[in-house]
Amino acid sequence: MLKRLIVLAALSIPTTMVAYQPLLFLSAHHASLQHAKFTLEHYRQEIEHHIDLSRRIIINTQSETKLCDQKNLWRLEYQSSIIRIFGYTDLNTKKICWSEGFVTKRQKQSITYLHQYSLSETESLSLVKIDNINALVFTKTISDQTWFTVFEPIDLIDNYCIHCYRVIWQTKETNLFNHHQHDLYRLNANLYNMRATFEFNLDSIQKRYYAYLKPFVIGALIGFNLLVLIGLIRQHFNSRKPECILKKAIQKKQIYPYYQPIIDTTTGQVTAVEVLARWDFNNYIVSPSEFIFIAESTGLIDPLLLSLFEQVEEQRQQYKDIFREIPFCFNVAPTQLERPQFVKELLQACRDIHSVHLPIAIEVTERQPFKDMDQAKQVLQMFTELDINIKLDDTGTGYGSFAYIQNLGLKTIKIDKMFIDTIATNDLKRTILDGIIEFGHTAQLHMVAEGVENEAQVEYLINHNITHHQGFYYSRPLTLDGLATYTDDLKKIESE
Repeated sequence: MLKRLIVLAALSIPTTMVAYQPLLFLSAHHASLQHAKFTLEHYRQEIEHHIDLSRRIIINTQSETKLCDQKNLWRLEYQSSIIRIFGYTDLNTKKICWSEGFVTKRQKQSITYLHQYSLSETESLSLVKIDNINALVFTKTISDQTWFTVFEPIDLIDNYCIHCYRVIWQTKETNLFNHHQHDLYRLNANLYNMRATFEFNLDSIQKRYYAYLKPFVIGALIGFNLLVLIGLIRQHFNSRKPECILKKAIQKKQIYPYYQPIIDTTTGQVTAVEVLARWDFNNYIVSPSEFIFIAESTGLIDPLLLSLFEQVEEQRQQYKDIFREIPFCFNVAPTQLERPQFVKELLQACRDIHSVHLPIAIEVTERQPFKDMDQAKQVLQMFTELDINIKLDDTGTGYGSFAYIQNLGLKTIKIDKMFIDTIATNDLKRTILDGIIEFGHTAQLHMVAEGVENEAQVEYLINHNITHHQGFYYSRPLTLDGLATYTDDLKKIESE
């Protein structure tokens, strides 16, 4: 099972990736449109920023410049990330002094002015073509010098994706670039009265975004699948816990009723039946001592008892004539009778059984105490009003037999097997057994001996006027079919 979960989680990663791929492309497309608008606005702000920066550099440099110092001008380029040429023209001598890097690398290249926009009386912004590359040139005239800065070429505005963005500057000639028209998104803009069309290749941008997002998405999917796998593994191991196995067994009715008869030795007939629970777990019969404690400690004892009620009612319908006068006894713990919801459901189950005229009884164990004796009395009264006999089970083993009998008005007690086992022995508990029997006769209680297993015990109990016995001496727990046969055989023996 665990291996299947791991294989399932591993296979789900590529499957999920395929399922989410269209969503990723849709997300990339949307992000591309948003990024295009952001890029245009960002480009405008960048131009304004670098014009302002160039203006301040020129003002600071002009006052200190007396002679043409190309190395110093070259160093000024590094004050901005997009300034590539820095220099000035002497208006008197018409000589040009510009940064050393440009003189060395570009002095043989021609510069063509395509468009010029006046920012003020002393400042202008021009579109030029240098070696077939478009660039913006900012000029500022101070005294007898006209200073200029040439910005980063602006036709390709993303150095990491040369096929993603292009700027087409409109001139008197024509478009400077004949870009392919497929899957383009165009934004027209005026930059200082210079018309430009920003073209965004959405297909390239989407692929770039997808390549960027893919590792994160795969990582997220792997993480998600790992969380699911961990959850499934935890669920798998939790399902192996005893309480989980027990809960499923109750739901599937794998815990079913067995029946042990109570015999009236004066007549040799079955006068009552105690309902016991048996669990068939993978063809192994689990003893009640192994699972009743788990049921009580986890709260599963309530649905277990209600399940037994339901099954007993269904089974007993087949033998109405045989068991019409024989009460079936169910064990109930005091803690259960202190839970209002369970009491409500148990009362309804008792009404359902009584509606078909099948008698039942409730055996309240003494091994657990009642926390509130007055409340316990009120709860038991609701059952006695339904003509349900209340018995005290495991008498002498727990908490306050005498107090229970006195305060709860119980008329029947069952003497625990622990005391019956002391018969014909020197066990000190033998005196407790004699005390219980004496008290029962004095209080005029109906007494049932549990766990009777041999002739000596039978003889001792009859001699002490305990005539109702239950135990292996008479019968082991039986299925209802076996109990019906056993009961019918006893009736035949009596009739003979």
